[in-house]
Amino acid sequence: MKLVENNNEIEFLITGYESPDLKSSEDFDYDANWLNDAVIYNGKTYTLAGMLTTEIAEFIEEMEKVDSGKQPNCSLEPIEPGIIMTVEKKNDKFAFTLQFGINDMRTVTQNLTNKEFMEKINDFKEILQKYPVR
Repeated sequence: MKLVENNNEIEFLITGYESPDLKSSEDFDYDANWLNDAVIYNGKTYTLAGMLTTEIAEFIEEMEKVDSGKQPNCSLEPIEPGIIMTVEKKNDKFAFTLQFGINDMRTVTQNLTNKEFMEKINDFKEILQKYPVR
């Protein structure tokens, strides 16, 4: 999932499960659902603390509510610090912001058309399809 603002470009990546050998169980297993994530910011890669598959699933649901007009905004703020994503509907555009870092937060906001916003939602759905909740 990539965002561009002026001369800044940021790409969010999931690089895999933190523990790929763990399988799903009857009860939700946090360890089996941690994902490794990273961002590429202006050509430099930063590895982040990670997030849960369920956090991505919830963010997809929230983005769809923003798209349908059921709510004006949403955010993804994982349990582990290091990345925050927000979406706010403004008239006929969607302001999609990705912030990352701990002490030195970097931020990119891109205003998206409805079609572009749907592409971002689909990017997250593809991530969840590749790395489902287990």
